[in-house]
Amino acid sequence: MGAPLAYDPKTLPLGTVGKPHGTRGQLHFRLFNDGSRVLSSLRMPLSVCLEGPEGSQVCVIEQARFAHDHYLLGIAGVTDRDQATALVGRVLRVARDTLPPLAAGEFYWQDLVGCEVTDQVGRLLGRVQAIFDNGAHGVGSVVDAQGHETLIPLVAPLLLVVDVEGRHVQVKSLDIEDLDDAHLQGAEPGP
Repeated sequence: MGAPLAYDPKTLPLGTVGKPHGTRGQLHFRLFNDGSRVLSSLRMPLSVCLEGPEGSQVCVIEQARFAHDHYLLGIAGVTDRDQATALVGRVLRVARDTLPPLAAGEFYWQDLVGCEVTDQVGRLLGRVQAIFDNGAHGVGSVVDAQGHETLIPLVAPLLLVVDVEGRHVQVKSLDIEDLDDAHLQGAEPGP
């Protein structure tokens, strides 16, 4: 797993540019949140930032079309497969003020990456390294200082406090150690 993307209060990373599509410079693009269609709601042309290991570049998306489970992007000035290939792997960021407004208590999953996570008694669990969608809800991969990963469902009953600006998330503790042997005795293995 790579380093978490830096939090920026002015921009939001939406996803990663994938392989070229065809010979005219179109690119596959996959959102970090597979269940989102936010790109379809944004007005084109759209100025974005593409971040890569060699730096960032501002470009304009002229067309974004949803196709199966990803988007196909048409970027101004990218007219052939070679130009498109040079953009593969870059992270696409958009200005937050171009996104639909969030309701009170809502947040973008990607904003949690890098946040410190504690349980309700203040025990440090680690930092959010990645977010993925399991089909039912988001799941945060929280990694502690020793490199141990804990997967935390991003569901309202477990998320007690989400402070994106303060870079902190507090979750309800789900300690398996809290179960005593009596709860585990007599449990039959599944088929």
